[in-house]
Amino acid sequence: TVVPGLYAAGDVVNEINQIAVAFGHAAIAATDIHNHLADTNHRFRH
Repeated sequence: TVVPGLYAAGDVVNEINQIAVAFGHAAIAATDIHNHLADTNHRFRH
């Protein structure tokens, strides 16, 4: 989404309805969430 820290997954995204595409989107979202949380934790520690 365009809202920082808000993610969309599943049937709410507009793409090809294939399991492989869903797994790819999940991997991208999980990586972005992980990086966002790691960056947020780093900022609060310093």
